[in-house]
Amino acid sequence: MDITRIIERGTATPLVITWDPEPFANDLNPPVTLVASHDSGDLFDISTTTVVYTFRDRFENAANCTFVVDIIAVDRVPPEVFGCPEDINREIELGSADPIIFWVEPFATDLGEVTTVRSHEPITPFPVGITQVIYTFSDDASPPNTSPCRFLVTVTTVDTIPPDISNCPEEGFRELIELGTQGVVITWTEPSATDISGTARLIASTRRSGDFFQPGTEVVTYTYSDASNNMATCTFIIVVIEGTNKMDLTTMFVSHTSIILAVFFCCKSLADLETIELSSKP
Repeated sequence: MDITRIIERGTATPLVITWDPEPFANDLNPPVTLVASHDSGDLFDISTTTVVYTFRDRFENAANCTFVVDIIAVDRVPPEVFGCPEDINREIELGSADPIIFWVEPFATDLGEVTTVRSHEPITPFPVGITQVIYTFSDDASPPNTSPCRFLVTVTTVDTIPPDISNCPEEGFRELIELGTQGVVITWTEPSATDISGTARLIASTRRSGDFFQPGTEVVTYTYSDASNNMATCTFIIVVIEGTNKMDLTTMFVSHTSIILAVFFCCKSLADLETIELSSKP
């Protein structure tokens, strides 16, 4: 009966191979002599070896016993993987380009040659969402033993940028009305807002175009919000002044040959005070 031994690749050889019982022969014309190519307990290397027992009687009649010792090395151990990365998480600003993701590549060792197949390369852009990266390490066995390395690259977006406001009348408005008038209706092109998320809504305004304003100073505020609750405001000032004309706002101070004219101008800010010195001729 043939003898087969399967050993793992890398096992020390040669191996001691024994068989029991050993073949023997009887004959009507003893004695019987034996010549064997190998004996039980001999060392056998990885190969297929034919063992022959030859029995002869005294008349040189021969009988053979033949069997095979087959030592087969197999590789059933997959490559050993080192340095498989942990999952990678990256946040980017909404609207940004796909981020470049880097990791230190894993590697594997084996008794034989290892080949590597990767689904993605490091230092490449990754889209928003979850991407599985797979490394597959294969040895040179037939069929090959494989070991995987898997990890996730998750790219999420955050929105920290407030809406962008257009048509905010930052210089404000000034209106001069007749004395005794209760107020005036003031109109303006109302501001609007856009946002990279596609959603920018007006959530509050202290006043709207076409409202009635009484004499005095009032701060008008429009507040906009996006889907991530980032806020942006448009603020401007409306000043309503009573008087028949601008000279009604003038206070004169006379001193000898000089006249100091203090004029209150309502322009780009709440109040600018410009002092004009007028020199009189003698």
